[in-house]
Amino acid sequence: MNRLTTKSNFLEATLVSFPIWIPFLYYFLLSEFPAYELLYLYFIFFVLGEFHFGATWVFLIDKSNRNFMREHFFYAYTVPILMIIFFVSTWFFISPFIAFFLSTLFNIFHVTRQSVGITKLYASDSFTRKIPQIVVYVNSFMPLFYGFLKYINIDFINLHFVDLVFFITLSILIISIIASLLILSLNFKKYSNLCFSTITGSVLYAPFLLDISFIQAGAMGIGMHYIQYITLQMIIFFRKRKTISYEGIYDRVANNLIVISVFILFYILIMGMLLYFGRDHTASSDEFFASGLNFLYFIPFIMHNIHFYADMFIWKFSNPHIRKNIGSFLFG
Repeated sequence: MNRLTTKSNFLEATLVSFPIWIPFLYYFLLSEFPAYELLYLYFIFFVLGEFHFGATWVFLIDKSNRNFMREHFFYAYTVPILMIIFFVSTWFFISPFIAFFLSTLFNIFHVTRQSVGITKLYASDSFTRKIPQIVVYVNSFMPLFYGFLKYINIDFINLHFVDLVFFITLSILIISIIASLLILSLNFKKYSNLCFSTITGSVLYAPFLLDISFIQAGAMGIGMHYIQYITLQMIIFFRKRKTISYEGIYDRVANNLIVISVFILFYILIMGMLLYFGRDHTASSDEFFASGLNFLYFIPFIMHNIHFYADMFIWKFSNPHIRKNIGSFLFG
């Protein structure tokens, strides 16, 4: 069984393969203390989310990764610049809504690919790689499709059709969970993290089936994604510090835990403040990202999309450099 370099199976399950406690905790707080719903959103998106976005740039502290980027200048620099130009043009000259909508699609792609990627970390053969991928993709598309039908008011769509989609989606999800649990019962040690990560990826968008607002449903699921990403980045960072000898002043400083911690803290603070002052404070939680976004919000918005783009390459283990400089530090 593949096991990450966490100190215990329990930590690995709760933080990477099965952080299912996050949506349950979020739903409990939302149900029992609804007066603080905006606070929950601020924490998920502005604190935990920005911690997750900031952790991306730890990739740049490794000299070999910076050299890798220079060798692939077009993808590492030219495409991101073109992407920034595209979003600037769309946001300021066409519509912030369109820019935000396109970014949301990019985000969904990014989140779903991570869910699939984590199941692949625990796969032992082609069968255990392919089947969990299909399960996660289906259980990602169906709740999103239902959420689109439910939250977007389209006059010509029959309500009975929406109900049918709900029952089909729920049925597929339940069957997927039961099947995963049955496989888990056959050999817990061998399949635990594979089944856990498959269930996690399958339920990430399941909150859209609940009778809550779109933004709250999104926050419940995305919290799992954030925790998984932060944990994986921390595993790589700490293991590299133990195995690599840094000689230059820059590398020694950049890989100092205190320096990294201060950087992440300031990143969260700055981006969180820009997000906070960049949104309409008169809007309800249901319209958290739906109205009144100004130019301050646009700065972290751009950083988010660069993150989505960068992650298409950072975790691409089919590339020899990524496999050696990132993938090799995941397992112990």
